[in-house]
Amino acid sequence: MGKFWQEVSNAEWMADVGVPLAATLLAVLAGFLSLRRQLTHDRELALAQRRSEVAHRLGSEVLRAVGLMDGRIPNKYQTAPDWEGFRIVRLAVNEASIVLPRHPALEHVWLGAVDLVRAWRSCNESREALALNGILLEEREVAGALMETIYPLTKALRNAGEELIRWTGHLPLPGGEVWPLPHVPKGRGNREAAERWTDYYANLYERKAREMHRLLEIRRSEEATREVLRGNRHRPRP
Repeated sequence: MGKFWQEVSNAEWMADVGVPLAATLLAVLAGFLSLRRQLTHDRELALAQRRSEVAHRLGSEVLRAVGLMDGRIPNKYQTAPDWEGFRIVRLAVNEASIVLPRHPALEHVWLGAVDLVRAWRSCNESREALALNGILLEEREVAGALMETIYPLTKALRNAGEELIRWTGHLPLPGGEVWPLPHVPKGRGNREAAERWTDYYANLYERKAREMHRLLEIRRSEEATREVLRGNRHRPRP
């Protein structure tokens, strides 16, 4: 053993064998570490790509759901607000949660759809109450009052969908930490708070509907006046 250490400590051995061996070992170690970093990087890129694809699908479904409420709304949604987009968002969030990590962004998107349905139903109840009091609106006015009332809710969902589409897949998920509007309170202990939340949208819809009804009556009165004047012009003079 002593002879061995004597040989390896020899300057000639160190020059011929020791230094090249150490350099080789260091090169192997550096290559191993570099390979491991590359594999980790490649794996993260693959995961990010997968997350991005799933988020893109979720965002697209959210925009498709919100798009169902843009423009003229079919009468069936005005009288029976069973929003098809609610089911679209629910299924999309359930599918995305399999791949995407648990994050407030997914919960906010889901709760945003719940908010939209609850507010929509409140507007519908307000519309029915107004109708019982003789305040009837044409289909265009009903859709207009509804869209103006729930616009902040649809805008929040639309913005969330666009953020998900733009996301590159690298954590964390976009948004989620802050939602621009309060969600409808949940749970038995929050029943009164939930009623105040829904009453807000019902009252907002009522104000907008009353204003539209006032403008509608003015327009009808002006049209009736023009019709009378038109008839008087064509009536033969005695």
